[in-house]
Amino acid sequence: MLYKNLKSGVTLLETIIAMGFTVIIGGALITMALTAMSAQQSSNLRNLATRCAEAKIEEIKNTERVNRSALQSLPVANWNSIFPNSQTDNCPYNTGANFFTRTTTFSNITNGKEASVVVNWTEKGRATSLTLKTHITKWL
Repeated sequence: MLYKNLKSGVTLLETIIAMGFTVIIGGALITMALTAMSAQQSSNLRNLATRCAEAKIEEIKNTERVNRSALQSLPVANWNSIFPNSQTDNCPYNTGANFFTRTTTFSNITNGKEASVVVNWTEKGRATSLTLKTHITKWL
């Protein structure tokens, strides 16, 4: 008789416990997937911002290589007139609601100039920025 009762099947309590575990595990998997997608989107935006800043840095380096000695003698205030849209411009990348604004500034350093490019964008309602700098020195 005892053997017959053990083979009777799954009780209601066991079924409810199993369903509870299934719901908890499913919720955890969904949460992990949503977190991963959010992190990927944030990473993609930071990658685009980095490319935007690098493009301006390369533009500055390439222009500066053409006539290094003439550029080095100019005061910082005149550098902004040499580089088109050097004050503030929009990056060519548009991700729908996210627009990147790029600001370039120049400052004097020992034996040269420093170019600083700041890219700003809004991500999930908060302002985010990335800064890249390069030193332009007179080495020739």
